[in-house]
Amino acid sequence: MRAPLTRCRNRMPRPPDERSPLSSAIGRKGSSQRRRLRASCCDDRLSALTDDLLLLILRRLGTREALATAALSKRWARLPRGLDALDFRVSDILPARYFRCVRVHGEATGYTYGFNVNLKVLCASIERFERRAMRAMAASVNNFLDVDDDYDRGDGRRSVHTLKLEFFATQFSACINRLITKAVDAWGVEDLEVLAKSIFRRQDAHSFPHHGLCNNPHESRLRSLKLAACYIPPLQGFHALTTLVLQDLPGSTPTTAYEAVFTLCPQLQALHLKSCNLSQGIVSVDAPRSEIKQLIMEHCWFGQIKLYTLPVLESMAIVDTNMCLRPGMSLGLVCLSRWRHASRAFTSILPVGKRILVMTFRGSPLSSPTIS
Repeated sequence: MRAPLTRCRNRMPRPPDERSPLSSAIGRKGSSQRRRLRASCCDDRLSALTDDLLLLILRRLGTREALATAALSKRWARLPRGLDALDFRVSDILPARYFRCVRVHGEATGYTYGFNVNLKVLCASIERFERRAMRAMAASVNNFLDVDDDYDRGDGRRSVHTLKLEFFATQFSACINRLITKAVDAWGVEDLEVLAKSIFRRQDAHSFPHHGLCNNPHESRLRSLKLAACYIPPLQGFHALTTLVLQDLPGSTPTTAYEAVFTLCPQLQALHLKSCNLSQGIVSVDAPRSEIKQLIMEHCWFGQIKLYTLPVLESMAIVDTNMCLRPGMSLGLVCLSRWRHASRAFTSILPVGKRILVMTFRGSPLSSPTIS
């Protein structure tokens, strides 16, 4: 029987050292690339960066992501303490399904889907998402503060210039007061934003403890404060506070609380009232020691405000504020009398059909305002 023929029957294998120069060069190049690739995979180039560069990277991340890097190593655990701005938002915890439910509810109220949507079940789901998110945020904030207290005993205190908070006003929001007190007293916060939100279809507001924002207001560095859906805390003693924004304050806020802002905070230079529902009576502003230069009232419904004395007021704006006149009561009537202790006064009333009133006082204290 004849053996099968093969094409390479008489071909001898080439020795390894007799390869062509071209194939040897390609082999050496490929092996060197593989060695460099393995070396780059083993090297931690991110940790080789300096702390300043790593902080620049962390500042571009959200607060949740930046704080989560503390679990990487001991070095990363102390890096987030160098962040000078913190932003805690409950909206970052809410799942995407929550926003879909809110959208569907808004469309269902207009009978977009007919009667195929059970609004009662949908509202219950939305409220459940909000309570769960606020419970998770409270646990995270408490853990963050507990760890920060441990570091304060060893590596020194944190330094934060800006703190922003967004949360739901529930029974789990007590941790927010603890965080604000720690930030103002220990961290030296200069810009503070406290944005409270009501549970779905409710009108809740956040209340501060009896001592207010902090324990030592005279030593605070707070310069700018924004409160939304909160009861006005005691602001006496914050000598560095120059800018105050009050937004969505509850209608049960007494008029004395508004008047105390003018009289007990003489160092204020700018006051902005936005979407505040004042239905408790007349607000009489008589603050001869006040340093307010700018007063803005936006989307507010005032029962009546009477402005008697603001010695250094330079500009006042009334933007998209509901105003009307009826016998016996002036809604939106601004009475300016005793202007810089002068003997005469003038009264400015928003014309019918005009929704924006801007008054700028130039030159002599008794000059007429310019209305635009």
